[in-house]
Amino acid sequence: MQAALVAVIAVLGTLGGALIGGLLQHKNAIRAESAAKSERLRQERLEACIRFGQSIAEYRGAQNTRGDVIERFGRDSEERKDADIEVLRARVAARAALLRVQLLMEDAELLRLAREAMTATIDMDESKDRNDRRRRSECSRDAVDTFIAAAGRSGQVR
Repeated sequence: MQAALVAVIAVLGTLGGALIGGLLQHKNAIRAESAAKSERLRQERLEACIRFGQSIAEYRGAQNTRGDVIERFGRDSEERKDADIEVLRARVAARAALLRVQLLMEDAELLRLAREAMTATIDMDESKDRNDRRRRSECSRDAVDTFIAAAGRSGQVR
């Protein structure tokens, strides 16, 4: 009888240990999966911010090039038409990058700064002359720098 009781206790102890071990493994697997998901989201957010900054820089460059083309060849030139196409392509890419930032980021301040950077670059269309275009280009660059700095401080990309 005593041997049977010892055997039952041993079996119950083994089963209990296996059950507890399995539960701990399951909990650790859930924790690791959550950490991996958080890291993937952080990486996507970081990439979205970087791509947005690059896209705005390309858009700003296309805006500046178009302004130079207009000054050099005139508003009705074939070169102007080509420059307009490049500005449109760059604007679409910048807009797509902004949309990605808007989808991934939750920080309202970062979203506001991203929209300001886009608006500052769009506003380059209103330049009256080279000096005005340079001033507006600097505003665009400063807006992007402000966005990137805020994103770097944000817990969403660190």
